[in-house]
Amino acid sequence: NIGDEEEIKKAEKTRSALMEKLHPILSSAQITFTEFYREIKEFIKINDLESEENLLSDIQKSEGYLNNSNATKRGLEKFYEIAEEQNRIFGALSDTPKNHLKILKCAVETTELSFIPLLLDSVFIGDPNESRYTGIKNLFVLGAIDGEFPKLINDDGILTLKEIGDLKLQGINVEPDFKALNRESKFNILQLLIKPTDNLFITYSLTDKSGEKNFPSPIIKELENILSIKSQPCSRQFYALNEENRIRNFANKVWNKKNGRLMLAEHTGDMKESYENEEQVYYDALKDLLNCSELKENSFNEYINNRFSEKAKYSSTELETYFSCPYKHFLRYNLKLKPKEEFGLKALDKGSLIHAVLELFFKEAKGKILTKQECDFLARSVISKIISKNKYKYVFEQLKGLEKIITKECVNICSELYINSLSSEFKIYDLEKKFDIDLDGISVNGKIDRIDLYNNNVIVIDYKTSSSVKSSLKDVYFGNKIQLYIYLNALGKYNAVGAFYLPVSDKYVKEEMKDERFRFKGQIINDVDIIKKLDIKLNGENLKSCIFPVSLSATDDGLTVKKADGVLGKEEMADVIDYVKRLAIKATSEISKGYIAKKPCSSSEAESGDTSCTYCEFKQLCRGEKLFRVQRGTKSAKDFKEAENVER
Repeated sequence: NIGDEEEIKKAEKTRSALMEKLHPILSSAQITFTEFYREIKEFIKINDLESEENLLSDIQKSEGYLNNSNATKRGLEKFYEIAEEQNRIFGALSDTPKNHLKILKCAVETTELSFIPLLLDSVFIGDPNESRYTGIKNLFVLGAIDGEFPKLINDDGILTLKEIGDLKLQGINVEPDFKALNRESKFNILQLLIKPTDNLFITYSLTDKSGEKNFPSPIIKELENILSIKSQPCSRQFYALNEENRIRNFANKVWNKKNGRLMLAEHTGDMKESYENEEQVYYDALKDLLNCSELKENSFNEYINNRFSEKAKYSSTELETYFSCPYKHFLRYNLKLKPKEEFGLKALDKGSLIHAVLELFFKEAKGKILTKQECDFLARSVISKIISKNKYKYVFEQLKGLEKIITKECVNICSELYINSLSSEFKIYDLEKKFDIDLDGISVNGKIDRIDLYNNNVIVIDYKTSSSVKSSLKDVYFGNKIQLYIYLNALGKYNAVGAFYLPVSDKYVKEEMKDERFRFKGQIINDVDIIKKLDIKLNGENLKSCIFPVSLSATDDGLTVKKADGVLGKEEMADVIDYVKRLAIKATSEISKGYIAKKPCSSSEAESGDTSCTYCEFKQLCRGEKLFRVQRGTKSAKDFKEAENVER
């Protein structure tokens, strides 16, 4: 039995006999590692250790020690691999055989044997310092930029390099220091780069994710000098199998060409003659994309027209994007370009999470009268259910402390909105309601965050996680914010009395504004009775609503509604709803004809004062001049009745 005292004695006897035979080699004068390795190989051959290895393996197997048997079989093979590696590094090093043996012993002791050969048709992906493989055929290095390949440690720790030097002068060694770690990192990279037998590929991106210039690793310059070669741009285009990715990949390549010379949407003339020779690849790719043998004038526009005319469904958000900028709409919805994804809870993800929490919370709270404590408990229970889903679970596990912050924010939002809902005769009718309406043969669909009803009167509510959300008739007129009125078109059987955005951000506000933290933004009908049902706290003494954007005036004839931009008469509300319908139809017509001009919304058209370019994710792709739309003002809600569609 292996491990018995008797067996240990046998093993020790074998070890002593081996060391006695090795004594002549180990007692010799200084030799190189190559000479030492040659003598060791000769020793193994003379003593026929390979046969002894097989015999021991068979004995272990017969005794039932299969793992030990497999390990023994691979012992000499692995020893030769380690010794060959050491010989490549220390071959010319001259030292005593005992010191050579110590080096070899250290390498052997840090090596593990696996019974399933990892090098059989395997692919390893990881950090350069993690690679311990031999027999590498192809090596790909990605992101070889200065400071990252090799990864160097800066002098910014608790102890600086100078302080470590001062301690060393006093006889105190701090190991390893920055220089030693950086030397080790460089050495590991060198070892890695000489391993591949077939191909070595080293690549780096010219810019980082923010668009700033990257500088290549000094290693690339060294290799260029040693091998007398020059780095080449990775210009080969690899198309994915589906048409959508083919178009996306092609667009990415074209719209990054300097000076925007190949903005194909604007080069609809004789393209072939206008391209230089080195740009032939773009012409060929375009020809393939259009699936035609010869490019003709306006062929790209014809392609756009054919591609867009097939589309029969649009979302309300998509139409708003089109009015924000036709070119942005083209990139996002037709080429389906997407910004690079980054780990973390982004604003869009947070908005989706809060929407999901509010939907489930109000479904659970519907028809119930809850105390503040019960309301908070329900909110916490709902939040726990939502963030346990796979969509959010991993993010919260990685970003410690985020769950506590989000939970606190969502509890406050749920509690405040629930209290506000108790102050209205309008009750929640539906949440996250999907709709699909037909506009002259074109389907427009979407999802309404919340619908409140009182008798046959309806208001629509869209949650916004931004605390600075604004909504004016100016935004509606130019198509920047039309989704609420598309919702009201879909709810045509009801009497529309309000269209609101509801900020659901728990950000700090001044004490005097605390009661209006979750005040609706939008348009409301000019009807005192309806307004008093919307906010039952309004009366002769309390004339301003903290929930809705409206105030009353006390006159001798009773209460009246104060004039304001967001207060509309019944006919004016109907005119705006009809205008948005006509605007949506016009937009789908322009989209189907392939209209993709760079005509973004100007600051004069947006209530916020921002252009649609301010936060656009396609800034890097949008080169060249932009033509902001012609400003057209509205004097009052009456302008909507006979208004022409937004000028292009």
